[in-house]
Amino acid sequence: SLPNYSELFSIAFQTAVPPGYYIILHQWINIFGESEFFVRILSALFSSLSAVLIFTFAKKFLNLQTALLASVLFLLSNIQIYYAQEARPYAMAELLVVGSFYLFYELLRKPTKTLFLLLGIVNFMMLFTHYLTVLVFAVQFIAVILLSFAPSFAPLTPQIMRNAPTPPSGTGSLSAGSPPFGDRGAEGGG
Repeated sequence: SLPNYSELFSIAFQTAVPPGYYIILHQWINIFGESEFFVRILSALFSSLSAVLIFTFAKKFLNLQTALLASVLFLLSNIQIYYAQEARPYAMAELLVVGSFYLFYELLRKPTKTLFLLLGIVNFMMLFTHYLTVLVFAVQFIAVILLSFAPSFAPLTPQIMRNAPTPPSGTGSLSAGSPPFGDRGAEGGG
């Protein structure tokens, strides 16, 4: 028989692993059963969603070629393939980390209360999945500090990068007419 929620929390505190993934896995098992296939497929699902989100993130903020390359490299990563088959919280944590950075970057580009709330929810779920995800908070906090108080980092903000001039044809690594973060001028002005 499956443990109840109080037992899940007790196990989580004894093993120093947050209970978020195990609560979801518990519900997953209640729906699909305890077979090895269904227990492991949850991590594969999280990993697949991570690949889709990596593609979406890179396509939105960079370009299609980068999105394809990033998602293919992610999908072919041996360690990612290994953890996509484990009934452990790592695939869920990677999905939440990618989602957190996607929302964080979108929030820098176009701050709204909804995005801020979604980022808070995803970040809470991240911490409830794996304690090392606290490092994501550190990176995001440092980025906010640098972008807020250091004018020399201002050109790194998405709004400025989206509207950055492109180099003349034949110079630099960018093709003429393609801004560093893709053509986003039609998506909300600039």
